[in-house]
Amino acid sequence: MSDFPRAAPSHCLSGQLRTLLGISVQRTSCVFRWQQHYWLTALLDVQPGDRILVLGCGSGLELSLCLAYGASRVVGFDPWLVKLAIAYRRNRAACLLGRLSLRHGALEALSGGIEPVNKVLCINTVEDVENRIGILRRLSDVIAAGGRIIIATDAQASLGGATALGEDTRLDMIGAGWTGTRVEALPRRRGSLVCTIGHRRR
Repeated sequence: MSDFPRAAPSHCLSGQLRTLLGISVQRTSCVFRWQQHYWLTALLDVQPGDRILVLGCGSGLELSLCLAYGASRVVGFDPWLVKLAIAYRRNRAACLLGRLSLRHGALEALSGGIEPVNKVLCINTVEDVENRIGILRRLSDVIAAGGRIIIATDAQASLGGATALGEDTRLDMIGAGWTGTRVEALPRRRGSLVCTIGHRRR
């Protein structure tokens, strides 16, 4: 019998390879998600002292970045209580200091009780609403003159299809009285993240 060590079984090697590939994919996915959040915040052009409303804030990554960039007051809405709990844990200090307020709901924010803001970020909240122009008009009531709005949509479509979706939202923005509108899209491995940007008349 040979004293040389036997080679590892092929199924063990393939299992190890799958594990390594899985870790690599997870890390790549995590990096890309952070890239998306940074991209959204950059489009919002957060400045020190900004007052920001985020509809569909999810687990609070955009909230964290807005606060890190110096926003004086941030209000986040989301329909999922579990995500709000994560957002609170992630930004607990800001909540305790009064710089961040988390609320349950999404478009319910437009029914009243929202202090004036100068920037609004809507993430996967407006695109499926029937009366989108009406919602965009109501959003203009909570944002100061010259303020900025971003409608961000996670589009499961090609870059061309996502851009077309953004253009449809941009036309509704124009109909609602927003100015300086444009569409930006971030291609991804699966679909695209499309943002429609507008400004309230001064």
